Amino acid sequence: MYSEVRVGTTFKLYFKAAEYCSSKPQKLLDEQSHATEGNASILIVEDEEEVMRILSRTLRDAGYAVTTAASGDEAFEVFKTFGPFDLLLTDVVMPGELLGPALAKAVRQIDPELPCIFLSGYASEATVHSNGLRPSDIRLMKPVSRTDLLHAVSKAISKTHITG
Repeated sequence: MYSEVRVGTTFKLYFKAAEYCSSKPQKLLDEQSHATEGNASILIVEDEEEVMRILSRTLRDAGYAVTTAASGDEAFEVFKTFGPFDLLLTDVVMPGELLGPALAKAVRQIDPELPCIFLSGYASEATVHSNGLRPSDIRLMKPVSRTDLLHAVSKAISKTHITG
């Protein structure tokens, strides 16, 4: 729950993921429409363990190579040690010194063309903490659907393969 005086309160409900059977093979359609770009590697930075697990599994199942970190500080060390990566997928607000935008700025000193996707739990985070975000950066609200996530990742990675 998040509250701001004279603004309102936001409640989030999280439900365990479940398999859904329909007459159309939606999973197959999703995977075909979000084909991975070769052997793309993604660094995911998320401090909520369950959110990290879902993001990681979704992207691995789609064929991406995934590396994870629980904070911006840890992610920066991972990036320096195990990079380069094709994409940074990071929470906006998390523990440590490097929040999502500061992490993006730090890793872009090493890899200036690295595409970034920012995940936020609150709409206000995207405005308050967005210093240094580029117009090309993608912003997603949590919880994000599998389809929206895969579409954003595909779009971000294809931009660098076209321009880079």
